[in-house]
Amino acid sequence: MIIVTLRSASGMRRFDRPLCPPRFKPFWFGMFIFVSVSLPLTPEGSSVIIPIDLAVEGRRMGQIQTRIQEDGTIFLVKRELVQILDRIVKKEIIDSLPKGEDPEWVSLPAIQSWGLEARFDRTLLALSISIPASWKRSEDILLSGNPPIQEPVTDFPEPSSLYLNLSSSLSAWYDPYLSSPTTFPVTLGLEPVLNFKGWVVEGAVSATNYPNPEVSYEYGRIVYDLERYRTRFTLGSLGLSLYGFQSPFLLEGISLVRDYRRFEKDRILTQKVLFLEHPATVKVYLNEQLVKTLYLEPGQHRLLNFPYLSGVNDLKLIIQEEQAPEVTLTESVSFDGRLQPQGENSYSLSAGFPRWEPSHSVIQGSVLYGVTPWFTGGLYFQGNADRQLAGLETLFAAPLGIFLLDSALSFFRTDVKDWAGSVQYRVSFPGKQNLPALGFGVQYRGDQFHTPGESVDASPPPRWEVSGMVSKSFPFGLSVGAAATYRIVREGSNDFRATFSALQSLKKGVSLLCSISTSLSEDGARDTRGTLSVTVASPEGRRNTTFSSYLWEDTASAFIQIRPEIPSGTATIDGAVEGIPLGEGKNSSARLSGTYSSPWLEGGLFQSFFRSAQGDFSSRSTAQVRTAVVYGEGAFTFSKPIFDSYVLVTPIGEAKGETLFVTPSTGTPLLATPGSPALFLVNSYEKTRLWLDTPMAAEGYEVSRPVRVLRPTYRSGTVVRAEITHTVFVEGTLLYGDGSPVALQGGALIAIGEGERLSQEKVYFFTDEMGIFQAYGLYPGTYELHFSTNLPPVRITIPEGKSGFIQLGRILLSEKGKKD
Repeated sequence: MIIVTLRSASGMRRFDRPLCPPRFKPFWFGMFIFVSVSLPLTPEGSSVIIPIDLAVEGRRMGQIQTRIQEDGTIFLVKRELVQILDRIVKKEIIDSLPKGEDPEWVSLPAIQSWGLEARFDRTLLALSISIPASWKRSEDILLSGNPPIQEPVTDFPEPSSLYLNLSSSLSAWYDPYLSSPTTFPVTLGLEPVLNFKGWVVEGAVSATNYPNPEVSYEYGRIVYDLERYRTRFTLGSLGLSLYGFQSPFLLEGISLVRDYRRFEKDRILTQKVLFLEHPATVKVYLNEQLVKTLYLEPGQHRLLNFPYLSGVNDLKLIIQEEQAPEVTLTESVSFDGRLQPQGENSYSLSAGFPRWEPSHSVIQGSVLYGVTPWFTGGLYFQGNADRQLAGLETLFAAPLGIFLLDSALSFFRTDVKDWAGSVQYRVSFPGKQNLPALGFGVQYRGDQFHTPGESVDASPPPRWEVSGMVSKSFPFGLSVGAAATYRIVREGSNDFRATFSALQSLKKGVSLLCSISTSLSEDGARDTRGTLSVTVASPEGRRNTTFSSYLWEDTASAFIQIRPEIPSGTATIDGAVEGIPLGEGKNSSARLSGTYSSPWLEGGLFQSFFRSAQGDFSSRSTAQVRTAVVYGEGAFTFSKPIFDSYVLVTPIGEAKGETLFVTPSTGTPLLATPGSPALFLVNSYEKTRLWLDTPMAAEGYEVSRPVRVLRPTYRSGTVVRAEITHTVFVEGTLLYGDGSPVALQGGALIAIGEGERLSQEKVYFFTDEMGIFQAYGLYPGTYELHFSTNLPPVRITIPEGKSGFIQLGRILLSEKGKKD
């Protein structure tokens, strides 16, 4: 006989479901219960089989089946132990562990012989295991961003989805200079989006009655993502990034674009590996700011996604291991968001024609490749029938700044005409306020260098352009900056332009800003302007007031912005007056606007007044509304404008009569009234987790699959169907054939048969000294109670249609289960 003592603090445990009927409420909070337990040994082999608590590295991992021999030797189920260790120990270590003679059980001495430190507490029936630092897998620690969602996707986008963005504005204008002084312009906008099996058809048109009735085409295209290759195919209106000296075109055509950032939103971009021999406290500082304090166990740790800023970052790790002196590691890291990860490439290839000019075809493309973590190189080209260009672009993140080098050749009908090049240098030290930020740039364009998009009638760009900038922040709240540009032009006079600004932050939300700009040309022309502003912001940031005086001009302006708190959305009120002091012979204006945004729509009211120096008065009033209509599950739902993807949580069956509470992993929770769907806007190719709950439902009524994981595709719609399931929690009394209680026995309830509503996972139970046991999370159906000892199984049946609490009463074991 093995005598153990169990200690419990039941009042400190939180239960999702009561373990007794509502009418019976025991007072056990704050009490400690000490029970002397006698575990009967099985006659076969003189051992007892019982689940015990297992902790690895101080972290509770759940329960594991254990066999305790009469001599005190402890055996664990080998398969369960390996599954638990596999989460923490390196795979090669797991594979090298001795197999042993017994394929099912492994003894505690054998575990210790592997090199693990294992201790069994007979009082608490708990086993703790410590793992050598060199055995552990790398532990990932995220320093910025949201932790990646590891669970597999449960709900996928619908095969087809449709939504329509709508916008409208109604205005009333009075202007004596118009042919009709009073007009009422009306504008309507439509943006339909159809997704059919990943093929997205999207476009936009607008219609207006001013100055003449007309319908305008905004854009239209077909989009299909080849996610496996991280490539997007587009046919129609193209929106392309430009590189180097490429000319901007609004193209209609076809394109293939590969960009890993579009499809891998949670990709790890920066990391450092830290190995610890002993437990340690690690403080991570970036640019003199504490990012995170970590309490780490021995082993290998990966620090991921450092929140680097553009420039030269100062990284510092302060490591304090137990019984060891403090160690400080420092490093300077140059970073630029345009750098490609090492070995990663992005490309773009497109062909088409400028809008409304189908006779002028254009082809352009580019490719970027991450050669090293600090060096990215690329090629680009662009051309039409007459003009072509080809260029090379390189980006360096050097220890003392960021360099961007660009050079290109211009062709005219395949003949080389001229070249152009530029060098840009920028350096900033986010962690060192005593050092300024500097920038310098030089660009040269040959006289015969022309890009495909340059108009023959347009003024030629400058031959040389030299620019520079400097900015500095001071500890007492002052920031100053200056920039200058000198241009040597091909035609006309060379010119020089300079700007200067100084911002002083004072106490109680007050700040002063002075800005001056001037331009000089060699022909003697000069233009100097300046502004002196004072801004007062409320402590909570909901009210800002700015007064500005325009230097060298006899005028000033005032601006105020208020963001009131409203329960159903967000609102902003803006007001401004220009031309202060108001008087004859000068232009003046005033405007007032209010905007509102809710989950269902966005809108605003805008009013402006203008008085000319001649005394003429005009006004404009406008009301705008923007919304979206989503069709799903046979019904229409309204939303604020949708620019990517959406998820529609729809109650079905009994859930239509319940209040549904939906909490997304990012964003604002939403309470859906009975029978109404809840709509959320989500980002494509980014995992989102939703928690569904019915907080007002009766006991035993809960959402089936309350946690959902989504990963929508581009401009898709995902419908999450919330369904009510009925669960049961039971209580019964187990008795031997002679009427004595089956005391202090553990086991599991196992569902008999298969069915969608039957839980296929084991539900564990344990009887008290009176033979009473409880179990929850069950469904109607048949279960068998399997004991961890040699007692025979007992079958129970939960009737169909039952939910909530069920009292099973007395349950007798068969004769062969009579108490020994």
